[in-house]
Amino acid sequence: MNIFPLGKRLYKLRLERKISQKDLCDGLCSIPSLSRIESGDQVPSRKLLESLYQRCGYKAPVNDVPATDVELQRDNLETEISLCFLKNGNNDIDTLLDEYKNCSEKMNKFEEQNYILFSLISKAKKLGYTFEQKKSFLDAFLLTHPNFQIEDLYSKKIFLTATEITIINNIAIADIKLSKQKEAIAIFEFLKNYIENNIIDEEEKAKIYPAIILNLASLYDDIGNYKKAVKLMKESIKICANYGKFLLAPCITNYGFFIARNGNIDTGISILKDGLLFFEYLGDTETVKQGKQAVKTYFDIDI
Repeated sequence: MNIFPLGKRLYKLRLERKISQKDLCDGLCSIPSLSRIESGDQVPSRKLLESLYQRCGYKAPVNDVPATDVELQRDNLETEISLCFLKNGNNDIDTLLDEYKNCSEKMNKFEEQNYILFSLISKAKKLGYTFEQKKSFLDAFLLTHPNFQIEDLYSKKIFLTATEITIINNIAIADIKLSKQKEAIAIFEFLKNYIENNIIDEEEKAKIYPAIILNLASLYDDIGNYKKAVKLMKESIKICANYGKFLLAPCITNYGFFIARNGNIDTGISILKDGLLFFEYLGDTETVKQGKQAVKTYFDIDI
């Protein structure tokens, strides 16, 4: 097993990105530890190496890092839980979360952060987002960015892991549910700019980027900025073609809805129908029903 190149590669990536040691390892490890990792004198855990590489914008070659049976078990469970969220299998998630928590007496802070994140998302899907949950998302973020304040998003250069991006995204979603549209727009705009102006692993980008654009467009529609909403939805359809294809159906549907709200009703409804047909093909009859009801409510048109 060849460990030394991993640290040296990280060192080169950090210099290429012009990231200081302090900014890269903030909340992840100490500066002396990072120095030893970069020189090859210290073998980091899988989670630590993964987080350091992600803050540089790259996927870590974690298969070259030794791992315990528990670490591997939790890695596999994280994948299973993520797939359950995509399939909306909340009952399975509860079982998997129990297994995740109980497969060892103690979680490291990266595992704890993932556990809190998964648990909060699962709870929100069942009960909705609350102010307390928003605070808990922020507490989870502080595990790896202990000196963070939400204002730092707009005033400081910050480097994020994939998990940290997901947590911030959920803070914005909580703001939507708490009717804090202005705050939510500011966070989604930050995330959009962060992803567009930083190097992000393509696989991670596919998971989050289309959803950010979709949420942002919906917010602009809510406040009456229909032209901005239409523009963003047009972008999101292109993005979904390359990345998050599972969001293509809501993107097409919302694109049509926003065009109709912007005054071009015939074209908008036609596109919206295509989106609902996509949902029908996917077997999501409830969304089809809600879409038809929305068209009746807003435009007094039966489709």
